[in-house]
Amino acid sequence: MNDVIRTISQHPLITALNRLFFVPLRPIPQQREYASRLLSLLLLIFIPGMLIASTWTWFGPAYRQHMAISALFATGLYLLNRLGYFYLALLGILTIFLLNPYVLIYSWEMFGVTAMNSSLPWLMLGIVTGFIVLDLVGTSITIAVFTSSILVFGALEPRVDFNDALYPYLMLLALCGMIFAASVVRYYQSRVLAAQLLARKQSDERYQSLFYAMSEGIVITSGTRVLDANPAYEALTGYSLAELREMDIRTIVAPESKVLIESVTSSYEPYEIQGVRKDGIRIWVHVQAQPGVYQGQPVRAAVVRDITGQKAIQQHQLELGIEREKVLMLKRFIGNLSHDLRTPLSVIKTSTYLLGKVSDQERRARHLETLEYEANRLQNMIEDLLNLSRLDRADSSEYQFLLCDVNTMAQDCMLDLGTEAERRHHSLTASFTPDLPAIIMDPVEFKRALKHILGNAISYTPDHGSITLTTGMTDQFISVQVADTGPGIAEKDLPHIFERFYRADSARGGSGGTGLGLTIARRVAEAHGGRIEVSSTPGKGTTFTLLLPVVSPHQAQRDKASTNG
Repeated sequence: MNDVIRTISQHPLITALNRLFFVPLRPIPQQREYASRLLSLLLLIFIPGMLIASTWTWFGPAYRQHMAISALFATGLYLLNRLGYFYLALLGILTIFLLNPYVLIYSWEMFGVTAMNSSLPWLMLGIVTGFIVLDLVGTSITIAVFTSSILVFGALEPRVDFNDALYPYLMLLALCGMIFAASVVRYYQSRVLAAQLLARKQSDERYQSLFYAMSEGIVITSGTRVLDANPAYEALTGYSLAELREMDIRTIVAPESKVLIESVTSSYEPYEIQGVRKDGIRIWVHVQAQPGVYQGQPVRAAVVRDITGQKAIQQHQLELGIEREKVLMLKRFIGNLSHDLRTPLSVIKTSTYLLGKVSDQERRARHLETLEYEANRLQNMIEDLLNLSRLDRADSSEYQFLLCDVNTMAQDCMLDLGTEAERRHHSLTASFTPDLPAIIMDPVEFKRALKHILGNAISYTPDHGSITLTTGMTDQFISVQVADTGPGIAEKDLPHIFERFYRADSARGGSGGTGLGLTIARRVAEAHGGRIEVSSTPGKGTTFTLLLPVVSPHQAQRDKASTNG
């Protein structure tokens, strides 16, 4: 209802009429201006009423003449009020209403009860006017003066019998009682309202002080529209409040964060998001929102804190942590590599020395065999480093994919590593599933991956152990499984075995290598669209499973390109 009244009062036509007929022509205090407009409204009602009364013939010509003169005086008082002389105009109209009944009584041709009963009710108009325009004190004074005037009139006029004036007097007293009660109620209501307005004003002032003094940004939104924002938020975004009100709040969010902003605007959980300032600089902010009411409508009030510096520190700490991990990894690698290089080099030096001292051909052949074995170990270490470096900077587009038979490739790998298995007295067996479909692979890289898995099993399986290679198919994947009877892998080491330079020598007791073999194998599997799975039971052995898709994503792309060509 209040919104409807406010809308009507703000209509251009109503505003124009208000300025034309009611607003004083010169500035006066606001409270007096409100009373002045009420008085102008009453006078515009009284003047036509007096003019109409001046046409009534049953009261006699003197009555009509008096009404016309009263209307003329009321018009002058209206103009006086519009000029800003409110108290003079009010005093004038109250005087007219106070004197009118007695002038009318004496203007009648016959003095009597009828004349008094018809004239005294005019006093009610003066009392009502005082109630509408004045406060409790002014209304009380008006009531006292107007009711006392009847007593004064009765005392000064010897022809007045008190019983003759009793009826209009009682009516006037009843009206005065009701008006006085209404004035008292209005007075206390105005006091309560004034206290409420003062409290609200003080609350608004405190809110405004906090709102503008906050160093953190505060933004009030309805949906995606900005209703208000404090200077800190303006400084944070680089936009003025006027610009923000014309914008969609989502336009100052980084493109990659738009999905997040859509999901978090329906909740009030705190979140972090990346925004874009007016100058294009990206910033990280922490947002804590709460529901609220702003200008009578439900809104979302959010405290926005710039955490760009905090994010930079976190990123720096992360980078330092990564660098520390790299240093630790490099130290571990250097320690492992220096040990692994020192051993074959010592054997090579010893074998070379002994070759010059012995003449027995059989012993010389054994030393030459040892030299060849250790030289191959060194070569394999260097190739591992080169291969991993190549895999780090290359993608699968550099692979030479061909249609190959997994069983044939696996058998070749077993033949290549058979000598090493025999040297460790291992039982190396295979179980090939027949009629497996040929798959697209790079045969060189596939063999490299499988050799690393087999080599890992040979290295960590104690002498006289057993290693089994099995091929099969499951869920559109060709599987190559390598199971050993070694000591297994501790649970704490399982998440790290594919990390470069990581070796669990202390846990498994194997001779180890560079710590790059399993890393290379996983890279190759991923390049083929596959993966490597591992399961291990400490004390019983470990099983690695290399899974390759029957039709790899890369081959599907090739087929598509061939079809389009």
